[in-house]
Amino acid sequence: MSGGRDRRIDTVVSRDGTEIAYQTIGKGPDVLIVPGALAIADDFDAFARELAERFTVVTVERRGRGQSGPQGDEYGINSECDDLAAVQAATGAKLLFGHSFGGFIALEAARRSNVFEKLAVYEPGVSIDGSVDVSWATATQRQLARGQHLAAFITFVEGSTRRPRARPHAGC
Repeated sequence: MSGGRDRRIDTVVSRDGTEIAYQTIGKGPDVLIVPGALAIADDFDAFARELAERFTVVTVERRGRGQSGPQGDEYGINSECDDLAAVQAATGAKLLFGHSFGGFIALEAARRSNVFEKLAVYEPGVSIDGSVDVSWATATQRQLARGQHLAAFITFVEGSTRRPRARPHAGC
């Protein structure tokens, strides 16, 4: 990589045999970036380029996106953590950043493994004391079971983009 600005794409094979692609740019300590549910690695290109002068930025292309393999029938958080572990093993990254649902994946991966020295998340997809409304999830699961994929996606998007309910503050 000349000048730390050229991006390359590599792949690893996850525990279940699924190929996982990742983009690398920069020089310095490796930091893994995990995009959210509705994002792809390219969405983090400007962010990665900003960090590339001080870090080797490794942006994971999550399952079902880009050059990575499909989510598969057994898809879930275990698959996501296995994918992240495979990329981490290939790169040796000790720093981890996740955005939105990628933040949830990063938190879970860090909880399961002690390889990460530092973790940062932005708007992680976790609910604290009911702060995230997931009342739409049951309807989405029913729609998926009936094969109504578009309807399930619409229910998910509409439900997950609702404004969070106000929570009382306990005072500082």
